Amino acid sequence: LLAMSPHPRSASRTGETTAERRTRAAIADRARHITTERDAIFASHLDRLLQRDEGGGLLPEARRFSAVRETRGIMVIDGPGGGKSTLVTRGLKRHEVLARGPDGQPLYLSADVPSPATFKSMGLELLRLSGYLSPAELENRNARAMVKNAA
Repeated sequence: LLAMSPHPRSASRTGETTAERRTRAAIADRARHITTERDAIFASHLDRLLQRDEGGGLLPEARRFSAVRETRGIMVIDGPGGGKSTLVTRGLKRHEVLARGPDGQPLYLSADVPSPATFKSMGLELLRLSGYLSPAELENRNARAMVKNAA
């Protein structure tokens, strides 16, 4: 016997096509998350980048390193579809100190890398999201100079 699946355009009793059902199922699957050791490792690395108070509690302020007081970051590496974005997004949204500030807003900026992915395009996106400058000011200034002066 040969079993055949319905044509992607065939409608079910609910009037929903197979393609629509598959799309709905894929969206529902994305909302599911199984916590793994990788989540804990990311959280640990994130915690090490933050300052602590006298009692050892985390503060929503970057730890500074070396004589020039540089901050550090985390690099997450995996293949396409490996869960890098999900790991970082969930880690920040669930972080005890960074998830919500006094006003209820997150204490981090979340940005998608614009295309083309250049220093200027990313700098402009971060300035736009932070409200550092108005859209008109963003158009009239050099992004590299703005980012350098903001630091």
